[in-house]
Amino acid sequence: MEFRVLGPLEVVASGRQLHMGSPRQQAVLTALLLEANRVVPVNRLIDAVWWGNPPSSATANVRGYIAGLRRVLRRTGRPAERLVTRAPGYQLRVQPGELDLFRFEELFARGEAALLAGRGRQAAQDFEAALRLWRGRPLEAMPLGGALQAEVERLEEHRLLLMERYADTCLLLGRSDTLVPDLRRLAARHPLREGLWERLMLVLYRMGRPADALEAYAQVRARLADELGIDPGVRLRRLAQQILNADPGLDGTFPDAPAPDAHGPPAVLAQGGTEPEPPGADVLRHLPMDIAEFTGRDAELRRLGELADSAHGGTAPIAVVIEGMAGAGKTRLAVRAAHRFARRDRFGEIQLFADLHATDPRRGPADPADVLETFLRLLRVPAARVPHGTEGRAALFRARLHGRRALLVLDDVADEEQVRPLLPGDPSCLAVLTSRRRLAGLDGVHRLDLDVLGPPESVQLLRRVVGADRADDDPGAAARIAARCGGLPLAVTLAARRLQTRPAWSLAGLADRLDDDRRLLAELSLRDRSVSATFAPSYLALPDEQRRLFRLLGLHPGTAFTPASAAALAGVPVADAEKALEVLLDEHLLASAPEDRYRFHPLLRAYARQVADAEEPPAERAAAEDRVARHLRDTGRRAAPDRPPLWRRT
Repeated sequence: MEFRVLGPLEVVASGRQLHMGSPRQQAVLTALLLEANRVVPVNRLIDAVWWGNPPSSATANVRGYIAGLRRVLRRTGRPAERLVTRAPGYQLRVQPGELDLFRFEELFARGEAALLAGRGRQAAQDFEAALRLWRGRPLEAMPLGGALQAEVERLEEHRLLLMERYADTCLLLGRSDTLVPDLRRLAARHPLREGLWERLMLVLYRMGRPADALEAYAQVRARLADELGIDPGVRLRRLAQQILNADPGLDGTFPDAPAPDAHGPPAVLAQGGTEPEPPGADVLRHLPMDIAEFTGRDAELRRLGELADSAHGGTAPIAVVIEGMAGAGKTRLAVRAAHRFARRDRFGEIQLFADLHATDPRRGPADPADVLETFLRLLRVPAARVPHGTEGRAALFRARLHGRRALLVLDDVADEEQVRPLLPGDPSCLAVLTSRRRLAGLDGVHRLDLDVLGPPESVQLLRRVVGADRADDDPGAAARIAARCGGLPLAVTLAARRLQTRPAWSLAGLADRLDDDRRLLAELSLRDRSVSATFAPSYLALPDEQRRLFRLLGLHPGTAFTPASAAALAGVPVADAEKALEVLLDEHLLASAPEDRYRFHPLLRAYARQVADAEEPPAERAAAEDRVARHLRDTGRRAAPDRPPLWRRT
C-alpha cells in the first residue's frame, strides 16, 4: 500500500488508486498521514477539517470520517488495526516504505550523511531519489486550513533545502548542467530566496554563460527592490562581482560556504571535505548532576568502565541496559558512571541525557521523534532541517554522531520500540539505558541487573545522609532501619531524609515505627516522594489479570510461592498463573527464588498487600486466602507428611 502527500493526496493499493471519501474525510486522512504512527488528538483533526470554526457536532463527525476511512482500508484487505483509537485521538499506522514523506526524509537524511562523509556520488543518488518522490506542491488542489497549510509550507521548505543540497553536490561533482530548468522554475516560484538564485548563477557561469548568470542577478535584484525595497545580500553581490571579474575561484568549489544555520550550501563543499562545527559545538555536556551521597556499586561501576573502554574498537557501538526494580538506583548509577567517563575524557566531546518517562503518570512515555528533535537541535541542526518523521530524524542523528565520541544516557526506557531509534550506530559511541522492564528484544546489548544494596552499603548510605556521628551513636538502630528498607536505595534515602529533617527523632524511634507492617510504607515517604508512589506506575501498567494476581500475592503466606500456589490463590489455571508470574518477573515486580519459586522484595510485598486491601473486597480476600491455605496444606501432605508446610519453611 502507498500513501502519497508530496503532490496531490493519493492512496494506492495493488496498483489501484483508492477514493478516500469527501474532502473533509480526506482532510482527516491528511492530518493523520502528516503525523503517521503518532496519536493525533481529536481537536487537531477538528482544526484540520473546519479551520477554527467547527460545528457542535464536530467530534461526532470526525468519528464518522474515521469509520469511513476504516471501511475503505478494510476493502483493500488490510486489517482494521491500521487505523486505531488511541487516547486522546487516533493513530494511522504505516509500514516502512509506504508513505512518500517518510521515504523522502530518510533519503534526504541519508544523502546528507553521505555528503558529510565525503561520498558525493552516493549523496547525489540519494538526493535524486528524494526529488523524484515529488509530484507537485504537497496536497495540491486540496483546501487547507491554517494548521495543514503550515505543514505544507514546512514540507516546501524541506524541498527547497533538498534542491539546494542537490545543486551543491552536483557542483562539487562537476555535473550541474541539468540543474538549470529546475533551478529556474523554483527561483520563479520563490523569487525572494537568494540561495536558489546564487546556485543558478554559479551553474550558468560554469556552463560558460556568464551573461545569463548576470541576467539572473539583475532579475533577483529588481525583484527584491520592487517587493521589499532592499538590495541583494552580501553573498549574492559578491558572487556577481566575481562573475564580472571572471574570478578563477569560481571554477572549483562553491565560494565561501556559510555556517550550517544559513540558507547557503554546507561547508562540506570546501576543499576540506568535512562540515566544520559552529563555535562551541565541539563540546556538548548535558548530563544531570551527580550526588555526593552515592554509595556502593563498585562492581557495577567497574563493569561499566570496562564497557566504556571497549567502545572505541570494533565495528558496533556499545549499549548497556541497567535493569532493576523501582527505587534500586538505576538512574543514579548511570549518571555516576557518565560523570566518571567525562572526567576521564572517555567521551569528552558529546554527552547527552534524555528522560524517556516510561513511569511518569503525568506525561506518559516520551515520543522518540520528540527526543530526536531535541538531540538534533542540541547538535546544531537548524529547525528547518530537522526531518519530520522518526526514521528521518534517526538517520540524521546517527549521521551527526558519525566518528564522534558520544555518550548517551537514556533513562526510564518504556520498551524496545521506544528506544531503538535513539541508539547510535557508530563504534565510537556508548549508550547507557535504564529500565524497570527487561528489554529482552534489544539485540547486541550488554545487561546489568541491578540488585538492592547489601547491609553494609545500606548503612553507609544512611550515614551519608543523616551524618556519621548521629548514625554511629546507635549502630544497631541504623542496621534495623536499613534492614526494614530491604536495602532499597530509595527507601533508605527516604528514611534518612526523614531523620535529617527531624533532628529530635532518634534512630531507634524511627526503627520502631518501621517495625509496624501497617505503617511501613507510610513511614517511607517525604512530601511528594514515597516508595508507594514509585511502585505504582509499574503496577498500574499491568493488564487487569496480572494486576489482580500481583495484589493477591500480597496475601500469600511466607515470602516465596510457586506457580501452583499462585494459581490456587487467584483461582486460575497453573499455566495462566505461571505466564503472569513471568511477566511480573520481567517487570521486576518479582524476583526468582530457589526450587523454581518466586519471591517479593519485602517492600513490594507490603505494597501488594496495601493495594489488595484497597481494591479487593473482603470476601474475595478471604476466599483467596482460603484457597491457597488448602492448596499448601494438601500439597505438603502429599509430598512429605512429616515435613513442615511450605510457608513455615520460608
